[in-house]
Amino acid sequence: MVDSATPWTGRETTSASLGMNRISADGWLMPAAVDYAFEGVAGEPSVRARFRIRDGKPTLVDLHITASPDGKAIENCHLRAIDVGPWAINVFAQHVWEPTPDGGHVFSANEGHFGEAMNAVRNMDREAHLREIARVYLAHPRAGVRQVELVFDLERWTALRRVREAREAGLIPPRGASDDVVARFRDELDAERRASESKKPKPMTRARKRKQFERLEGLGHRFPEDWKRQQLAKLPEDERES
Repeated sequence: MVDSATPWTGRETTSASLGMNRISADGWLMPAAVDYAFEGVAGEPSVRARFRIRDGKPTLVDLHITASPDGKAIENCHLRAIDVGPWAINVFAQHVWEPTPDGGHVFSANEGHFGEAMNAVRNMDREAHLREIARVYLAHPRAGVRQVELVFDLERWTALRRVREAREAGLIPPRGASDDVVARFRDELDAERRASESKKPKPMTRARKRKQFERLEGLGHRFPEDWKRQQLAKLPEDERES
C-alpha cells in the first residue's frame, strides 16, 4: 500500500476465508473477499480496508484511515501513498492456492511467486465471475440470492443484479424452469469448475520443481535431501540443462 518514498511505517496483516467463498482463476484458488489491517507505528495513522472480487476484478470496497490519538494527523502524503490498483492485486496475491502437477493445490504466498498469482487474478474475466455467481445461486434453489449475498459479501441489490446478469448470459435458466432443467444447468457449471480447479500447469521440469521446493520450504515445510534428489531425478531436464 505504502509508497517507498513515503515515511509511513507500520505492520500489515491480511485475513480471508477460502471455504465456499472462493474464486477459481486459471487453476488458482482465491477468496472472494480479503480484510486488510495496517497498524501505524511511531505515531503514524492506521488503516482498515476490505477488498472484494467484483466483475472478475480485485477492488477496494471499504477504507478507514484513523490518526493515532497522540500522533500524526492524516496528511496528503498518506493519501498519495495509496495506489488502489496494485494494492488490491497484492492483497489477493497473498491468499492464493497454487495448482500442482497432480491436479491438487498448495498454499502459495511468498513474494517470489506473486507475479503468476497476480496475473491469474488480473486476467479473471467477467464471464468467469458470473459463472461463479450462477453456480452458487443454482446450488441453493430455495435461497439462491441470499447465498450469493453471503458467499460474495454483496449488498442485496448488487446480488440481485449479478443474478440477473448471469441469467441474461444464459448461465441460469429462465424463471419457471423445471427442476430437471435447473439441475442440468447446475451440473454443467459444477463440472466446469472441477475441470478448472484441476487444470494442469505446463509440464514440470527439474528447474520448476526446485522452485516449488524453495517456495514450500520458505513456508516452513521440510523435505529430506535424499527424497528431493529422487523426485528431481524422475523429471526431464530443462533444455538449458541438457
